[in-house]
Amino acid sequence: MSYYDNVILGAPPDESDKPYFRLEDKVLTLLRTNGFSVIADELTGTTAFENALEAHLKASCDS
Repeated sequence: MSYYDNVILGAPPDESDKPYFRLEDKVLTLLRTNGFSVIADELTGTTAFENALEAHLKASCDS
């Protein structure tokens, strides 16, 4: 089950999800504040975006 599935189903995110949501918020905020709101809106909730964030977090944990 993905992070979004938990949110959609109403399950509160657990502690292990916090870094993911923090990173997601930073990326989307950065896009929106630099005039890329349409891109941010299109990325939100897509599998590719979720996978990219998860891969980034995994890579940062592995190093």
